[in-house]
Amino acid sequence: MSMSDFPWASPALQARLASDPAAVLRERGVNPPDSLPVPVLHDFIRVAHLLWVEGRVVSIEDFRIDPADEGLLFGRGAWESTRTAAGVPWLWPLHLERLIVTCKHLFIPLDPAMLPDADAVTAYVRSLSQTQDVVIRLNVTAGRPGHRGVIWMSAAPMPKPVTELKLLTRISPVEKG
Repeated sequence: MSMSDFPWASPALQARLASDPAAVLRERGVNPPDSLPVPVLHDFIRVAHLLWVEGRVVSIEDFRIDPADEGLLFGRGAWESTRTAAGVPWLWPLHLERLIVTCKHLFIPLDPAMLPDADAVTAYVRSLSQTQDVVIRLNVTAGRPGHRGVIWMSAAPMPKPVTELKLLTRISPVEKG
């Protein structure tokens, strides 16, 4: 792995990626198997380290939220999450519609034109990987009084499929009525 493989990374991160990319991924909560092909490992590194922020793809090292943002201070924010299929976000218009309604209920000022359409999401996903689908999460914060919040999107590897799930039925401890 050469330093030029990740031009968006700081020199310190580039050096760490060159020496032990799997360790860098583990720090971000991704545990790649030793047998993972190098191109796929590179995809996972981009997924773990690049964000879409108001139309630009940036490194997580360069991402900032105002410490006075009410989304950070009080949890006044909204988000939507979905998976991609062939790089296209699943049911994206419905997710955007629900996000807009949620922001209205939380009195979060939001210009819908600032939200990424399906093509922008697909372009972001393809900047991370040409072959892997991901789970994406679009976030909106309320901002601080007099200043709008931040709109950003992150990606995560697809979760490992659950091979078996067993649900137990329990009698409700809450009395009816």
